[in-house]
Amino acid sequence: MHTTTIRGLRAIRLSVLTDETTSVDRQRDADDRAAAALGIDFDGREACDLDVSASKTSPFDRPDLGEWLRKPAEYDAIVFWRFDRAIRSMADMSKLAEWAREHGIMIVFAEGLGGSGPMVFDFRNRVDPVAEPWFVAFAEYRAGREKRRHILDAAQAAQRVLGEVITISEQRWYDSRLLEEIVELANAKATEIGGEYDRELSAERDAYVKGTD
Repeated sequence: MHTTTIRGLRAIRLSVLTDETTSVDRQRDADDRAAAALGIDFDGREACDLDVSASKTSPFDRPDLGEWLRKPAEYDAIVFWRFDRAIRSMADMSKLAEWAREHGIMIVFAEGLGGSGPMVFDFRNRVDPVAEPWFVAFAEYRAGREKRRHILDAAQAAQRVLGEVITISEQRWYDSRLLEEIVELANAKATEIGGEYDRELSAERDAYVKGTD
């Protein structure tokens, strides 16, 4: 039971207007279910970018979402249907994570790994660096999966053109190893961020000591 309502922004993106599998209604319904489960209230706030490619246009350059990202004081969370509705590149991932940490915004994907429930990256606690390594790890996992999928698709297409029997297998993912890889990436990123914080704190301490001499 949620006692505090979180102000949310529903984010919709569609690359091709006729793509029924990722229709606006499907994305909106999934976002609404995730919001209800997490105590998020959209109250009419929605960024809807149609016929916009995530690989060609960063979240900050999209007509509707970009406008909303310039006024983060108006909401506490952004809800996307899936990861690929938000970003497709590591550069965009890094920029979005940095922006979310700076402004204390929660990022939610209505459908997480394997079509599971909502995946939440809560940057609202700016002192706690946990959200960022998990966000980065998840992004790296998805980027790696997309890269492998394109390689396998290209190899299968080549075999079809040559009239060969398709010997390239379909991509398969196993939950246990998948989660282990994400944890490994998250731990590595957490160590990196922890080192950065340690250096920042040491510099501040040294500056303070010098100032009191």
